[in-house]
Amino acid sequence: MSNNQLNVSLDLSGPQGSKRIGVGDNTGQNAFGINPAPSTLAWNLTGALANAANFVPMTDPNPGFQWAYPPGQPGGPPLGVFENPPPAISNGGNTLTLTDNHFNAASVGQWIYILRVLYNGSVYATVFSPNEVEDCDDGNPVYPDTIKNPVIINR
Repeated sequence: MSNNQLNVSLDLSGPQGSKRIGVGDNTGQNAFGINPAPSTLAWNLTGALANAANFVPMTDPNPGFQWAYPPGQPGGPPLGVFENPPPAISNGGNTLTLTDNHFNAASVGQWIYILRVLYNGSVYATVFSPNEVEDCDDGNPVYPDTIKNPVIINR
């Protein structure tokens, strides 16, 4: 079983008031190989977000974790790979965990997700930009901290 950790931080590189967060996935923590046991991926709030923010509850219409394209739909992951158990928030709202049931080649792929965090009374999120596709020929995202179209990769 693999347990990968990703850091989520406030992104101040955009226009003032853009309310963006970035995901530090530059060293492959977002990629998984086929494994007979489930793997977990945990996003942890860091920096300014660590003490003053929480992931948006999963019961919210726009939850803390959401696939850019729904499971089982074009662009979305296959059904059954990430839903059991469903994403969960813990650690006082500072950690969001997702289970990856990547047991065979049927679940190989790359899928965009969206994270949302409540910070200072406002929702901050990763940017979903469907018209911008990152070059991931080597299986690694181009951006050191992915702000647009963060992905989970099953190899």
